Amino acid sequence: MENPASGANTVSVAWSTGLEYGQAAAISFTGADQTNCIDVSVNTTGSAKNNTLSITTTNDNEFLVNAIGIDYVYSSAPTHGAGQTGLYSVKDSLISAGASYKSVGATGSYSMAEDWAGFLNSAFAHVIVAVKPSTGGAA
Repeated sequence: MENPASGANTVSVAWSTGLEYGQAAAISFTGADQTNCIDVSVNTTGSAKNNTLSITTTNDNEFLVNAIGIDYVYSSAPTHGAGQTGLYSVKDSLISAGASYKSVGATGSYSMAEDWAGFLNSAFAHVIVAVKPSTGGAA
């Protein structure tokens, strides 16, 4: 939501047909660019017990928002990497998911990591989005 009203807001998620299961979450940041909030994003999928993903920003003072979904009954909830502020980390009967963020001061390359326990590698999808600050201030 761009420029949401202060206080609680409702976010609705509609799954496309054929989706077996999923999780959704919403966050908001004060001071984000209201007309073009996404600087860059990166994503990857794979099968492992951890993943580190890197992103290169093109603006100073951005928030990096990191999210992961893990598809394996026997995996644990993810643990966020050093320097990341956790938004959530959950494990339900079929999947695990988590999200975190960190603020970066200067344009550059940054990494965000997620780890999870399990006796086998787990399929995952991992994404980072760089949120641009509003003109004249930090996000």
